[in-house]
Amino acid sequence: MRALLAVGVLLCTLPAQAKCAMPSPYVLPRPGTPLPPNPTLYLFVPPDSKNATAFAEVMRAVTESGTELPLTVRAVKGGAELQVFRLQLVAAAGVRFRLTPVLEKEATWSVEPGVVFPPDFEVTRGKDLFRSWNCSYESSRVLDTSLEAPAYRVDFAGTQAGLLAGKGESVIVEGDAGGFRWGDARPAPLRAVRLGHHDCWGSNLTWEKSTALVVRVTALLPDGSERKSDKLFVLDPPRPWGSKE
Repeated sequence: MRALLAVGVLLCTLPAQAKCAMPSPYVLPRPGTPLPPNPTLYLFVPPDSKNATAFAEVMRAVTESGTELPLTVRAVKGGAELQVFRLQLVAAAGVRFRLTPVLEKEATWSVEPGVVFPPDFEVTRGKDLFRSWNCSYESSRVLDTSLEAPAYRVDFAGTQAGLLAGKGESVIVEGDAGGFRWGDARPAPLRAVRLGHHDCWGSNLTWEKSTALVVRVTALLPDGSERKSDKLFVLDPPRPWGSKE
């Protein structure tokens, strides 16, 4: 009962597209995306949602006929502020399901045969983002990817030697969903990783000592497999809010 009350509190704080409101939890891949059998999805919860664990614990995957699917929800190490959960379903091809209580009934996924992902994975340096508005700001280093993935594991360290020696750290970050967080009907593809501060979502990676980080990216795909890039990137800290070119 306590968990259900916590979810009620969380849902009541979700935005109705109001100015300066906190964004709501969302799941990637997006609703409508064809999924392979026994798919893996990711739930992303805003940093100010103190009851995120209780919210995740009562999540259910339900078919169109009302049958509940086996679902394992596990917290993974998200970024500096974003709370991330891995959702592992047991579902055969031909099943259509929705997730409750995180999304509306109309938000469904279908499990289909023949959903496969390319073996190759490339990462290139993208165009950095910086913009500010009346309530928050976006400032991030961008890496473009050749695959569309719901989540990425970012390994990082202060030096290349440290990263290659396994002495760095890792976080799970979202595929760049663009306006999908805010209900955009035509969001950007998930072929980018944005590292830094994302509007009201806060930061998914911080540069603790204000020095460059060496990073490596691995795509986490809906079939549970991974694609790791061997390419390393040296990224300076993003611009702070209020700074000028």
